[in-house]
Amino acid sequence: MLPANLPNHLPDDLREIYDRYIDHTMRGCTLYEAARRVGVSPESASKWVVNAEDDKYVIAKRALLMGALHPRKAWSVAESVMTLVRIAKNESEKATARIAAAKELNVMCGYVELPDDEAKRKEGRSLDDFYADVARGRSDEPRKDH
Repeated sequence: MLPANLPNHLPDDLREIYDRYIDHTMRGCTLYEAARRVGVSPESASKWVVNAEDDKYVIAKRALLMGALHPRKAWSVAESVMTLVRIAKNESEKATARIAAAKELNVMCGYVELPDDEAKRKEGRSLDDFYADVARGRSDEPRKDH
């Protein structure tokens, strides 16, 4: 049974596909990746996504789910780190994105110290500490001061 505020204009099989598609997007897949995961061919995925994203059921269902979303359950520090690692190591990403991801990872892991204007929201270590750890072969060990 659909909630009363969701449009009910779709055949059951398409609604089930859209539900799976929305679920994938809510878990962090790109729209294209979500379409591929529900069986849309690579050749037609871009057009399929445009149609899906314009569908009033998809719009209403995603809005309903977004309203019930608990951010701490949807995103964790570990997921943040893994996302940044994927970007930093992905050779198909732009160099600027890879560098930005690496810098953010260094800050999150405590390998660098931010300038004073950003230090209020994040704490880190100096580059001297980072290079000393590298020289000792411990650059990938977690910080011991937390």
